[in-house]
Amino acid sequence: MKNYLLLSSLLAVIFGCGPTETQQNDMTELVTEWKSTSAKAISLYEEVGDKNYVVNSTESEGNEEEMGMITYNNQETSCEAAYESLNTSMGEFIATWKEQSQKVDDLTSSMSTGKWSDEDQELMESLKQERAQKDTQIEQWKEELKQLNQQCGLDTEALVIQEQES
Repeated sequence: MKNYLLLSSLLAVIFGCGPTETQQNDMTELVTEWKSTSAKAISLYEEVGDKNYVVNSTESEGNEEEMGMITYNNQETSCEAAYESLNTSMGEFIATWKEQSQKVDDLTSSMSTGKWSDEDQELMESLKQERAQKDTQIEQWKEELKQLNQQCGLDTEALVIQEQES
């Protein structure tokens, strides 16, 4: 009987350390949202890079006067500098995001092997909060890009009109 109780207790401890169904659902939700935020970030970064290229190409062709000075982040600056600033910020964001994505992958591995600790739970909660903050940051950058595009004449409507005039 003692051996049975000891064995039962040992099994309870071993299997009790695995993730609960709620934790598994939370992790699935985190991974899904993380992928969605990743896709938004990459898409926006590519768009900013494309606009930055267009601005640099326009200015290298001697058309600096066309763009002129704008107000960006409450400062008077050129379109080239504004897009470059946004592109740099997005690049730093992407680098950090990749590091954090590795943590999500590590948590997924821990969960799939049945090993789950309090530290894993804390990290998952932290990553959920970080993802929400980064998602908000991406939305702010989208709005900044929209305003930049309008100020620099690179919004979609302006580009279509310019192409039709050519």
